[in-house]
Amino acid sequence: EIVNRVISEETSAKMRDILEQVVAQPNATGKNAYVKGCRIGGKTGTTSGNADNWFAGFTPDFTCAVYHSFSEDGNQCPEIFKNAFEKTKIKNQEYPESNKIVREFYCERSGLLRGNNCVFSSRGYYTVGQQLARCDKCQ
Repeated sequence: EIVNRVISEETSAKMRDILEQVVAQPNATGKNAYVKGCRIGGKTGTTSGNADNWFAGFTPDFTCAVYHSFSEDGNQCPEIFKNAFEKTKIKNQEYPESNKIVREFYCERSGLLRGNNCVFSSRGYYTVGQQLARCDKCQ
């Protein structure tokens, strides 16, 4: 039960989706935190020369931050997170979904919804009911 909501349901869903990409994408900085069958989001970080490294990750049930310093092998915090979570019995794999947002690809050139001829696109988030035009500028 949420007692005092500090961010909107829509903002929470958008941020969760963005942070899950840090783990889910093949070239992402947190890809080594991926645990099969788990929805994991997170954020990596380092300082100059890998003096400090961290990964702050979350699932629907747990949140964990891992820190280590002076690694010659780069940021190993996502792997440490993964090792801990592979041994954890995670019960809940789903987050409450917002029915107030739509995930849709948009054209990076025009900012409009991706049309049939758009080459460069990214995923965006829109409020349900918001009227958005499709790009017809790309040829």
